[in-house]
Amino acid sequence: MMKKFQLAQLDTRLRGAKILPHVPFGGVHIVLAGDFLQLPPVGGEPIFKDPRTKPNPSVNEIAGYNLWRAFTTVVIQKESIRFNKDPEWGLGCQQARRVCSYNQFGVLTNEKEMNETISAGTTCVTPDNSTRVSINNLFISTAAKLLPNGDYPVRVVANFKGKLSGLRSAEVQMIMALPDTKFGRMAPYLDLIVGMPIQVTQNIRAAKMVANGTVEHLEKIIYHRGTTFRSRSIGKPILGCTNADLFPLFFDSEAFNTSNVALAGTVNGVPRSLSVKIQQFPLVCAVSSTVYKVQGETLDSMVVTEWRSSCRMANKRQQPYLLVSRVTSRVAFVALSPLTSEIITWAHPPREALVEEDRLDQLSSETIQRLTSG
Repeated sequence: MMKKFQLAQLDTRLRGAKILPHVPFGGVHIVLAGDFLQLPPVGGEPIFKDPRTKPNPSVNEIAGYNLWRAFTTVVIQKESIRFNKDPEWGLGCQQARRVCSYNQFGVLTNEKEMNETISAGTTCVTPDNSTRVSINNLFISTAAKLLPNGDYPVRVVANFKGKLSGLRSAEVQMIMALPDTKFGRMAPYLDLIVGMPIQVTQNIRAAKMVANGTVEHLEKIIYHRGTTFRSRSIGKPILGCTNADLFPLFFDSEAFNTSNVALAGTVNGVPRSLSVKIQQFPLVCAVSSTVYKVQGETLDSMVVTEWRSSCRMANKRQQPYLLVSRVTSRVAFVALSPLTSEIITWAHPPREALVEEDRLDQLSSETIQRLTSG
């Protein structure tokens, strides 16, 4: 998931830090790990794609690509504990990396009864972000109705840094209804229910041992001392934990980009807009997730809502392989629509990805031979 310019930046900084300007990465040993047939970084392209094939590539992109090609010590790991429960399923997934066979995965249709697999730990996966938001919102509203009398979801509103003051109520309502994709992948608000599945979206406090992409359940909500909750018109403070090692586990994080939201009307002939870089907890509801967010996960129960998004721009040919290969066994998998031969033909990996796979496989063979003979 690293972009080419990021690899070039790492190289430049390490050369400066080690005061070895002519040695790649300042002589520091760099280990890159990943599945290079997975989805490319958001807004980027695969690290193995030559940037010189497109117009006006940046210097850092070219430098990063050249650094990538300079790695010659490669080890390809072909064994995965993910499929210990179902080795046959794992073999099918391994073969699907390059050429997905309809005979292997054509049985994955909606013919399986949903209640055979669905559980509290089930994740619904979709290539479409709007579908993800709709499923998560439906979960929150349904779960809220099942709470005991007097218990409600806790809504954490993002820090808009005062940018909402002065707006009409209808405009505030419109802004709060926008998906997280409109705010640099940061939600305008977050509804919390104890017990709900959550996923960490940014690894902003690595010392807390919670990595980016971690999927878990919300066990407890701890409040700052002096936090005030209002019951009708009376505010009642609730004392919380003040142990710095426990609270806060998640510090607020900032959106990746400044967002510009168009508003109705003009000011002195200039169209009105809201420009803001919001802050929010780095969490999302994990009842539903996108293909991007589950590609590093191992799931024991998953429902695929659709194989392709109705928005063609959102689709990547790696989707079917990623969807079938994230679960531990065939019984952990449910698809709401058939995996047809047409979809499988469309999902064939790009030629440049297969060429890179062959190159890495050859380097891996040479590396192992060199290590065993030395």
